Formats: sequence, C-alpha cells, structure tokens
Amino acid sequence: MVLVAAMSDKNARLIIPDIHHKVELVERIRGNHPGMPAIFLGDYFDDFDDTAADMEKTCQWLKGAVENHDDEFLLGNHCFAYLSCELGVRWGFCSGWTVGKQQVFHRYFPGDTLVKPSAWILNCQGWFISHAGITNKLYRSFSKRKTFEEIVEWVNNAESALMGGIQHPAFMAFSGVIGKRSNRSEAFASSSGILLPETFATSRAMCVWTLICTITVCSKAAS
Repeated sequence: MVLVAAMSDKNARLIIPDIHHKVELVERIRGNHPGMPAIFLGDYFDDFDDTAADMEKTCQWLKGAVENHDDEFLLGNHCFAYLSCELGVRWGFCSGWTVGKQQVFHRYFPGDTLVKPSAWILNCQGWFISHAGITNKLYRSFSKRKTFEEIVEWVNNAESALMGGIQHPAFMAFSGVIGKRSNRSEAFASSSGILLPETFATSRAMCVWTLICTITVCSKAAS
C-alpha cells in the first residue's frame, strides 16, 4: 500500500510502508511521482526465505537513500532487531533476524549509524506518523491537552534510554525464549564486539511502532 498525502502539489508526500527488500518496486513507484519527497515507514529488511544477498542489496539501497535529505525515514520493529545488536542491548529480536544478515547490516550501519538519519515518529503537516500507529492504552495514558508533545517526549526518552543501554517500556518484550545463541552467533559477537542476547525473546514489544497494523499509521495530531 502506498499513500499520497497531497494537501497541495507543493506539500505532497509519498508515504511508503514496509519495504522488506522490495527496493525495485519502491523505485518504480517513485518514478511515477518524480520529485515528490517520500516518508518511509520502516521495516526495510526481512522477508520470507530471504538471504544475506537480499540484505546486502537492501542495505546498499538504504545507505544511499538516507543521503537524500528531502525524504524521511522511520524505524520499525524489523529495523530495531538489527539496531539492538549494534547498540548492545538484549531485547530486540524479531522474526527473520539471522546472524548472517546482522553481519551484512553491521558492515553498512555499525553502531548507531542508522539511528542518526532516521526517526521513530514525525509530525507531517499536522499528521502524526509512525511505523505502526499507537495503541488506545498508550494514548489514554497521556493527558489530552498536549498529546502529541507528550508522545514525542515519551519517544525521545525511550531513545535516550536505548542509547544508554537502559530498558524503557517502549522496548520491553514479553517473555518467551525461542533459542540460545549459536556458535556462529558467538563468533560474530566476538569478532565484531557486538553484544548479542543471551537468549532471544519474542518481539511483541510494547511500543508505539509495533502494536497496530501499518494501515493505521496516519492520525491527525492532537493539539
């Protein structure tokens, strides 16, 4: 699904949701809207039966794409799975993650390299946009006077905690271990200096970008 948010031709934005390696399709879509800035909603990586070669192609595309400062790039749960290993935290596993693809990601986006040109949420022309929307429970936890500002503050605090290696409710995963680290994982962690999880937990994270399906990402920012 691709949305064109067109308040006027000058302010039009192309909104592109989960890519999951389909970079050729993205380029074809963009060719139909030349010159229109895009908002990418994250989840650039992982697909059914994908390989490290698919990851290589996507990372090459994304590394070049983020240099276009007219476009904006959000982070999703599949992005966080790879970022969490780079940042040395232990609560970011997501389905599709593999050591081989992490190695590729590490070559293109070591440490916080992908965090810097990206965002978790943004406000575009009065619309609050994230990877996967916001739950009613989280929304009701804020006061209704300056909800958008409170959400931005909450997310900024979450990122600050993440960069400091501190758990925050935005990144807490439910328990449910699905595997121990393999010998290959150990070797990668040792050679790269990346702290991998002792065990991988399911990634039903309590966060604004994973709990509601992508089709609901746009909602008018409350004032």
